[in-house]
Formats: sequence, C-alpha cells, structure tokens
Amino acid sequence: MALAWTLVLHMVGKVSVLLKNVLVGLIAVPRLRCHARVMAQGNPMSIRPGKRNPFWRVLQWVAWAVFRVRYVAFDRLRDRWRLRDYVDDIKDVEVLSDTSDGVFAIFVYYEPGETVSDSVQRIIQMLSARNVNILLACNHALSDQQRSFFNDHCHTIILRGNQGFDFGCYKDTVKHMVTAGLTPDRLLILNDSVFYASRGLEAFVDALLDEEDVIVAYENWGEDYHLQSFALSISAHVFASRSFLDFWRNYVPSNNRVLAIDLGEKGLTRAMLNSARTTKVIYSIDKLHTILTQSGGVDETMLEAVIPWPAKGRLKDTPQNPEDRIVEVCGHLGTTSTIHSGAYFFPKYMASPLFKKDLVYRRRFSLWEVGVWTKDLLPEDEREQFLNQLRLKGDASGLSLLDRFKFTYGLK
Repeated sequence: MALAWTLVLHMVGKVSVLLKNVLVGLIAVPRLRCHARVMAQGNPMSIRPGKRNPFWRVLQWVAWAVFRVRYVAFDRLRDRWRLRDYVDDIKDVEVLSDTSDGVFAIFVYYEPGETVSDSVQRIIQMLSARNVNILLACNHALSDQQRSFFNDHCHTIILRGNQGFDFGCYKDTVKHMVTAGLTPDRLLILNDSVFYASRGLEAFVDALLDEEDVIVAYENWGEDYHLQSFALSISAHVFASRSFLDFWRNYVPSNNRVLAIDLGEKGLTRAMLNSARTTKVIYSIDKLHTILTQSGGVDETMLEAVIPWPAKGRLKDTPQNPEDRIVEVCGHLGTTSTIHSGAYFFPKYMASPLFKKDLVYRRRFSLWEVGVWTKDLLPEDEREQFLNQLRLKGDASGLSLLDRFKFTYGLK
C-alpha cells in the first residue's frame, strides 16, 4: 500500500511540474499588458488581467484553475500522505510552573535574533500581570536574552520545528496541554503577527478575559466568514468540547498558506462556533459604525490616506450627509479582513492596540500612508518600531513572476 501511494505521489509530482510550467506560461503572456494597466491605476502589486476583455478573463480563470490544482489540491494530497503519522514537531519542553488550572494563554513567538521586541514584551508582561499562565510556543532556538525574559513570565516554553507555522504551534501546544492534564478556566490564543501598542492594550486583554464562550479581536468577511486566529479566547466549555479537540486531533499542519487558512482558520472557526453558546467580537464593524455616528462622522481630509486598497478611489466625491459617508466607509471595511481594512479606524475610534505587520506587504496601504496616520495613533518610539517592522516585511515588488502570481492568490 505504501509503495502504491509513493508511486501515485511520484506521478502527481511529475504532473505538478508540468502544471507549474503551464502556469508560468499563462501568466507570462499577459504580463506586459497587465503591468501597464495596473501601473496606471497605481496598484503595481497586482498582475491580474483586465476584466473587460473576454480573452484575458478566460486566461485568468484558466491560470487560477491550474493554480488551484497545483498549489492547493496537490499540496493537500501530499501533506495528508507525508504527515499521516504526524505526532508533533516539539523539540524541547521546559515546564516552569506546576499550576494546572486557571487562565492559560498560548503565545506563538517567532523573532530569530538576540532580543525580544518591545511589542512582544508589552503583551507578555500584560498577560503576566493578569496572572495568565503563558505557554510560549517558539519555532526557533531562543537566545540567552530571550530565554531570560520568557523564563521570568512563562508557565511553559515549547521549542519546536516550523512545521505548520502558527497553526502547527497551536496544534502541538493544545496537544501538550491535554497530555499534561492542564484544565484551563479560559484559554487565550495569540501570536506575534501583530504589533502590540501600549494604547488600549490593558482594555484589550481585559476584553479577552470576559465570560463569553468565544471572544475574538477581529473577524473576516472576505472569503468565507471566519474568526481571525491571531487573537482569540475560549471558555473551559469550548476547550473541553468534542468539536474543538477533534479539530486539533485531525488537523494536518500544512506549510501551505491557503490550506492553513481554508482548513486551519476556517476549520477552527467552525469548531469553536459549533460548541459556543455565546460569542463576542471586540473590534467589529457594527461597533465602529455606532462610534463613528456618535462622533459626527469621519475626517474627510484624511479619508484617501486611511481607506485601504482596493477601496481607494471608489468613495463618492460628495456624500449627501455624514451618515451616508459612515455607511459607505463601513461597507468597504466590512468586505475583507477587518484588521487590515480598518487599520486606522479601529485604533483611532476604538483604541485597538493591534496593528498587522503585513499592511504594506498585503498592499492595503503604502508605507508613507501608514507613516502619516500613525502619528495620530502611536507614541513616537512605538511608531518608529512599527514602521521598522513594515520595512522589514517589505512588499511583493521583489518577488519573481511565479511568486507574484502566488501572492495574488494568497499563497505568499
């Protein structure tokens, strides 16, 4: 049976190489046409063909179909085979406390280097001050300085390989909790894909410690509704539920970003909501709408800089009244990942301390725009730290042709 599967995967691998070459050809043909078009629109990251010409639309759909077969369906099949006997990717576990109940937090950490960033220090110290038992899941070796800091604040330090990225960390840490007999009254799940600012951080952590069965910072209405997994909190009821534990038991920790979202983030959303009796989104569009209405509207002079792509240039020039503008803005913000689209609005009007580190990379904003509106949101030292994180992440302009296509469809 194993030999048969190996032969099947070998043949599929050959086909995948062929599909990759076809894909490169498909996206190379319209590249010059697309480049001229998107540069004129001011969005040089996109390589999608124009929608008006039927030929280019057909070509785009063919390329998309080839992409889904090669980089989604094949990778899913390959991962299911290669990881069929997966137990965990844990290399070392250091238990620093014998506490087995109370509030716990899984914090996924990835900062190769010598120091712990101020952003991470802020959230870890805030959790520790709230007597939260922190299980640090790290996908790299810790420096002496990093280990010293986390030893002072964490319940457990788990070092592992990088299989499955953040969701691989979540899976392995939940497994460790169950095996170790930890019985959390509440479990927080956080990672360092966001920058944690000081303004609003205390209120944010307090909100995660509320009583609802499922609490999340943000949600995503863009492609199949799901709760965003970088900051969430569940009750003991959800943690012990069959749907939650079965999800992690069956989850295959793929290194494919599309699969991590489709099977990981969306699958976790279903697992949590299936057992939840109550839910809460801390920074939601409806709450933002209420606050904007109470404040009298949005600042028209800043609007083009704080509205994300692809909504730029689509707002009405002369709204009839402030309420119409608020509805229009909220309508645009609510059609995608709200932490990205509302990167300015939620910190400005709801004191959200969370800023995604890929705002520029994901082409939601230009770096200069973020530099302008963060002057109103962050202390100068934190603003410089955040802008430096954006610069380190960069944008997609340096990607190869094939990687640019992967980026367009969410794989990069």
